[in-house]
Amino acid sequence: MAFKLTNLRPFGNNETSGVQPALFVYWNEAADTVTSAGFFEKDCGVKDKDQVLVVAEDGETNAWHYATVASTGVITLTAQV
Repeated sequence: MAFKLTNLRPFGNNETSGVQPALFVYWNEAADTVTSAGFFEKDCGVKDKDQVLVVAEDGETNAWHYATVASTGVITLTAQV
């Protein structure tokens, strides 16, 4: 499956423009590999250094990721250890 903007929700520090990092939650309903470069669409609102909590399709597990954005605008998530 593909990225679904309706599954991405801001939940912290998103009200003030330019303040980093912002917090998001993404429900990975199709068990996609969210760490593939470009999986998150460029215009989805996720910026460099933002934190994304990825919730598994069954809703039972989750993992924090941080975002990096290339000069081309491509977003990549990296799982935090």
